[in-house]
Amino acid sequence: MKKKIRYVSFLLGITLMTAACSGADEKAQARYDHAEQLMNEMRFSEAKLELDSVRILYPKSYEVIKKGLQLMRTIEMREAERTIFYSDSLLNVLQAQVEPLTKNFVFEKDSAYQTTGSYIHKTQQIERNIERNYLRTQVDESGKLQIASVYFGRKPIEHHSMRLDLKDGVFAQTEEIPYDGGTNYRFTDNGNQTEVVTYTAGRDGGAVDVICLYPQERIKVTYQGKSPYVYYLDEQNKKAIVETAELAKVLSQITTLKQSKTMAERKIELLKKRIEQKAQEEREK
Repeated sequence: MKKKIRYVSFLLGITLMTAACSGADEKAQARYDHAEQLMNEMRFSEAKLELDSVRILYPKSYEVIKKGLQLMRTIEMREAERTIFYSDSLLNVLQAQVEPLTKNFVFEKDSAYQTTGSYIHKTQQIERNIERNYLRTQVDESGKLQIASVYFGRKPIEHHSMRLDLKDGVFAQTEEIPYDGGTNYRFTDNGNQTEVVTYTAGRDGGAVDVICLYPQERIKVTYQGKSPYVYYLDEQNKKAIVETAELAKVLSQITTLKQSKTMAERKIELLKKRIEQKAQEEREK
């Protein structure tokens, strides 16, 4: 009699466990279906959260979890496709802005040793600025902007940095660029000294930003080094810098969008292979 009671209890336990598992599977499937619906509505973040909840709440619903992994890959692929669509749309808009922005620029590229060319404002071409002090800017095709402090005079000042000052206390201080014959170089010609210090990758200390924010203000430039040298930016110089910064902004945005698009395309390629691989494994079972 006792054995019979234990057997009945065992069967009852199995029945309850089966019912519980079945109920969990139904709930897991409901969340899976909801995630699929959210994906079709392009609510990708919500869809992924819903699939995550299946794994957390119903860890024994193996079949639904397995399907969820495939759906997660599909969602990520849809996200990448959306990135490509948005990138293409914005690229069309930005690329249409480049031509009018470059009308005052010349494009320079020496194919013998340069892989990337640069845009130089027409008023800042070297041959048009011989024997003068000015700030020279240029931007490469990817949108990287650089500014250089150019000095010309009878005696060397051996400058390595510069400071911009406005009368209301606004200023910008560049980093110090040590003499290296490259980013900081100098030479003598017919007794005259020329020095050029180039500030790249944000090393201008906000100098370009100050000029772009306050183009109507009187801006004092101080070359700092062995002997300080002071002058004021002329209107032509300020205009060239502002226009170069505007072009740099658009080119930089284009570069970022192209990179995002390329990454999205690669991701789609990998996800497609992974989805097909898993589907093939299921067919072979």
